[in-house]
Amino acid sequence: MKKILVIMLTALFCMGAAPVITTTANAQTVKQLKKDAKKQVKKYNKEGWTPINSTMSLDMLVAKYNTFLLADEETHIGVIGNSVQASDKIGKNAAAMDARAQYCARVSAEIVGKIKSLDSGSNGEEIDKFGEAFEQKINQKLAGVIKDSFVLKRKSPDKKGMYEYQYFGTIDLTAVNKQAAAIAKETMDAYKLQSLSDQVADFIGDAMNNAE
Repeated sequence: MKKILVIMLTALFCMGAAPVITTTANAQTVKQLKKDAKKQVKKYNKEGWTPINSTMSLDMLVAKYNTFLLADEETHIGVIGNSVQASDKIGKNAAAMDARAQYCARVSAEIVGKIKSLDSGSNGEEIDKFGEAFEQKINQKLAGVIKDSFVLKRKSPDKKGMYEYQYFGTIDLTAVNKQAAAIAKETMDAYKLQSLSDQVADFIGDAMNNAE
């Protein structure tokens, strides 16, 4: 059903229609999303970005990406990464790694901040060490979870013979939230933060979602 909704919304956006749909994506939300997508495409075109390894137009790629996230906004989030490389394959892979790294850094920072707010102040150094270890572990876990959506490319204005890449992907939170909670508990125990580990499980999901 979700796949059908995404296809229908994508087609309607690109045809310029104003659909009336009986889903959580109400008409006002769809209208705003369509407006935002047009702004995105206009900006990308102006800046010289073009899709790679795709037969779809930039308009279709952006519409499909946005509508996919809209159709399941409770369990999927989008991630974006960048790189500067000489070839499409390396550029795409590097940008995907950057997207994952940026997301994991945001998740870790939010969790560390929350833990410090619960702590009496005596475990600051251990909490920071936990944050670094957790960020590395969750980064490894997400390597096989992030799904590619599309990649944009343009000539680098600063580096001759190089190209800038912009990667767009999605994460299914249902596939990682429980694993993230387990990794957090295991890592906290390793840094002797057991007294706080039970409280962490309550906000891991929020941290994963809010770090978009």
